[in-house]
Amino acid sequence: MSFYIEVKNSFCHLKGNIPTETESLIKELLTYQNDIGAERAQIFNQMSYAKNRGLDKMYKACVGKLKKLEKNEWVCWYNDKSFPTGHLKLVEDLLNAAKIPYKLNDLRVKPDSTHVFRWKNKPPPARYYQKEMIDNFLELHRGVIVSAVGSGKTNVVVNIIKQLGVKTLVVVPSRGLLSQFTEVLKFHFDSKHIDMLDASKIRNKAKLKPIRVITIQSLAALNKSGELNKLIEDIDFISFDEFHHSSAKSYTDLLPKIDHIYYRLGQTGTFLRNGNDVLDMWGILSVRLYNYSAFQAIKDGYLTPLKINVYNMPGIPNKNYQKEYSNHYCGNKFVLEKINKIIDKVNPEDQILILVARKEKSGDVLHKYLKKLGIKNSYVSGDDKKEVINQAIEDFNDKKINILIGSSVLGEGIDIRSTNHLIMLQGGKSEIVMVQAIGRCVRLFEGKELAEVHDFNFLNTNYMEKHFNIRLDIYKRNFEPEEIEVFDE
Repeated sequence: MSFYIEVKNSFCHLKGNIPTETESLIKELLTYQNDIGAERAQIFNQMSYAKNRGLDKMYKACVGKLKKLEKNEWVCWYNDKSFPTGHLKLVEDLLNAAKIPYKLNDLRVKPDSTHVFRWKNKPPPARYYQKEMIDNFLELHRGVIVSAVGSGKTNVVVNIIKQLGVKTLVVVPSRGLLSQFTEVLKFHFDSKHIDMLDASKIRNKAKLKPIRVITIQSLAALNKSGELNKLIEDIDFISFDEFHHSSAKSYTDLLPKIDHIYYRLGQTGTFLRNGNDVLDMWGILSVRLYNYSAFQAIKDGYLTPLKINVYNMPGIPNKNYQKEYSNHYCGNKFVLEKINKIIDKVNPEDQILILVARKEKSGDVLHKYLKKLGIKNSYVSGDDKKEVINQAIEDFNDKKINILIGSSVLGEGIDIRSTNHLIMLQGGKSEIVMVQAIGRCVRLFEGKELAEVHDFNFLNTNYMEKHFNIRLDIYKRNFEPEEIEVFDE
């Protein structure tokens, strides 16, 4: 064998006599150049300014910035001939296709069980796809479960924690999900095993419990302050909730620190990204263990069938995207009137969720508009305290309020089940955001037989109409709606 690949939990290293051509092939496969043109140009301008004015210290600092920028230009291949272990399968497929001989030296060691987590409340029997997800993970020990919103990914995680019996760290992307996930764990396991943590709590704790839940923000803060080791040094299983965020630097910076963690799981309803940062995401955990689509969940009866209502609205084109967006989604009188008409036609017993992207200019305006018309509604945003937001969600699910307006605080992972009608007043074209938004209305709920989405198509605009067509394509591909009805003004 001309060379071998040394495999650890976080990184693989090329070792031995590595042919130059082989190294180049792997580098080309695993890397892409950062879009750093603008940043480089800014540094060159600063260098020119410093040189012309004899500012030697500033000039040297710019040279250092430029070298650092160029050094990090290739982001998934490292100068020491290593790459994230999540890319190992990609590399093996490449080498096998090119018939290049190699061998693996796998240094990963499967840990023994150290804890017995008994059920406090046993979860319901695993559905067929949940059982297959669990089995796949227990066989392969790492990877990503891609499963439709509302399909019970948390149920899969608690079963895996129970069966592994090792110290576990659950990482979530927001404080809302921190509380929600912790409550689920405490429902199924004795609370004496579970810690809901932030950076300050870890600093003040003498001993940590075997199951720990923390936000990625707190994890990144501990990493930056050099205090991360106390949290993770004895962890054998790490689980990332809403894993589609993992291309962010706060995740990829963790790879060296979690090299000792053998079991690794990611769960998401939207394992995708636009552009090259998909390589970063796959580098954390590797390929999909299982894919359970939303339209399959609807077909199986685990999600509510979907209808899309499209309202063609008069558009006002503008060359500036932000201005065009504001003209249509921020206090547009035609849109406000249309929402009033939608509410008027809806069964008074139905639950209406309205999602907005801008707080004061959209959410607050709509809230006050409906209130002025005598239409009772609740509105929550990131400005509200966690307790207020949680109470609003609980009241909505319990049908104590039937119109709830919210910004991103009602976004991904939040357990809103009772929605019959979802009004999309946020626009946009992100597939992740759209799929997560639809997840707020397709979850099963007693008495709900059809979930209806209401979206707006602003005609003859430069951006809004294009974005609507992208959203419509996302709805079709992910959910295969039973009906799409178009209403013209």
